[in-house]
Amino acid sequence: MSEAGIGAIATRGIFWSLVQNWGAKVFTFVLFVSLARILTPADYGLAAAAASVLLLIGLVAEFGFGDAIVQRRDLQPEDVNLPFIVSVGVAASLALGAALMAGHIEAWLRVPGLSPVIVVACALAPVSAMTVFQEMNYRRQLAFRQLAYRVLIANLVAGPVAILLAYRGAGVWSLIAQTYLSTLVGLVWLWARPRWRPSLRLNPVSFLELARFGGAVVSLRLADFAATRLVEIIIIGRFGIAVFGLYAVGSRLYQVLMQLLQSALNEVALTVLSRIASERERMGAIYIRAIMIAAYLAAPVFVLVAALAPEICGLLFGQDWAGVDAIARPLLLLGAVQSVQYLNGAYLSARGRPSVVLRVALVKYAGMIVGIVSIPTTGVVELVTLFVVLQLVATPLSFWAVGHELGLGWRRIAGTLAPSVLACMAGYGAVALLRMQTDMVVVLALGFAAIYGAVIAALGRSQVRAIADFFRSRLAEKWPAGLAQDGA
Repeated sequence: MSEAGIGAIATRGIFWSLVQNWGAKVFTFVLFVSLARILTPADYGLAAAAASVLLLIGLVAEFGFGDAIVQRRDLQPEDVNLPFIVSVGVAASLALGAALMAGHIEAWLRVPGLSPVIVVACALAPVSAMTVFQEMNYRRQLAFRQLAYRVLIANLVAGPVAILLAYRGAGVWSLIAQTYLSTLVGLVWLWARPRWRPSLRLNPVSFLELARFGGAVVSLRLADFAATRLVEIIIIGRFGIAVFGLYAVGSRLYQVLMQLLQSALNEVALTVLSRIASERERMGAIYIRAIMIAAYLAAPVFVLVAALAPEICGLLFGQDWAGVDAIARPLLLLGAVQSVQYLNGAYLSARGRPSVVLRVALVKYAGMIVGIVSIPTTGVVELVTLFVVLQLVATPLSFWAVGHELGLGWRRIAGTLAPSVLACMAGYGAVALLRMQTDMVVVLALGFAAIYGAVIAALGRSQVRAIADFFRSRLAEKWPAGLAQDGA
């Protein structure tokens, strides 16, 4: 397939993935803010703790089969049957085990009222497993438009119900009801128009091949889970469930921006890049362009929101959530780096190197766990900051791995990213200085934009020109007549 063809496919996929991420996530975030003004930090802490148990079940049960299905070039319908059966069966078994152990988990974490929330939440695990396999077949066929509709409709149904329940005093159960409704609506939507139908035709050989690929993927995700949840367990144990609720809300800003600005690029990348995985030089050129777009369009948004965190959090959540901005800020700065770094995994996986991703991640997470356990902290903000710093220390290793795989020197990667890094630092510093004179959000944001733009104009003009040329060429392919008329 030609580069123009790959670019057109990727552009369409990114557009609809952005619709799914932006439309659904913006709506979900509005609901989240609305619920946060009704519910308490303790309610959010209970829901987040139960969600962690459900997430762990999903990670183990899915076993990376989703990415393996998307990445595999010669996949046959019967290849999916055995992974599907195993995944749903494991999800059901683990959900039952978690329900039986819910009382022990509540006692261990010393969080009264957590046990029934875990029991009810875990019942969704088999349903989520069924949804994942249909979703991956949609994604494999680049049917992002249908996925976008699914997420939007699910949130339109679940959101108002959750708000109504919260107003009526349902507390944490309003959040559980929202999860139930959105999951069930998504399941019905996907399976009513299936891109794959299960059968009893099983292929053990294909299953083992998919499991080998998925094993590296799930190991990476479990390592990430262990490091991240270690921080959460420490927060719950040392500071209580209400402070954990503050952390859950503060981290939600980071998560939403990651989903809005980076996930769309990442989920389309693996699907499209797998088609040209054997063309190393071509993938290297596409990678440079991808990190350029992420660094110059996504990363500055994270830094701007981090710089304005006190004003944004005060406006969104009010006085009842005081302190959430101090938790959100270091996570948002981490997001600026990860919005670029997370592309590395997609390119390595597309090249059939998930084991490289795993080795890099294990080094990072081992260092994080050792650091978190051995370095003393006195407050939740200090703990979150340590968590962020430990992740950033290992960042160069990720870029080295993908540069080595794609034949790219570190100078080329660093030269591509350096102007944006310097501009973001200058913009962040400008906001800090301006805040001494004014607390007007508009003035602070304009100050960031002015300084960021000035540094980019001085140091990054070639990168901005390359990004503009890329989007101009994509638009010319889609609307050549209209562009020609405009040019006249």
